[in-house]
Amino acid sequence: MPHGASLAACLKQVLEVSYKSNLVKFAEIADLFDDSVRSLPLRDRAEKSVLYPDRLLKDCGVTIGYGDYGITEKDIEKAADIAINLQSFDLNNHPLKVTKQEIMEIYRRCL
Repeated sequence: MPHGASLAACLKQVLEVSYKSNLVKFAEIADLFDDSVRSLPLRDRAEKSVLYPDRLLKDCGVTIGYGDYGITEKDIEKAADIAINLQSFDLNNHPLKVTKQEIMEIYRRCL
């Protein structure tokens, strides 16, 4: 699966986990996309930040999932192992530490 396609397929799911790491920064992202959210509480604004990049991808006609590349449930554990063993730099630099099980759940939602 091409790297860009993988990112597009999983952006929303990763953001759904990531926004909790820094509510202020993610609220600022929401503010950039939609001025009307500025009056919402910080956590609500941060939660909404997840929606806008996904909406932008859809507006550009990018609707893709891992299943479009033949990835199925049976591939999830192997993909998580690859992420842990070969993408450890990315995982170690992510503000939230995730377990293999959490990675697998994110990947399932990307199917």
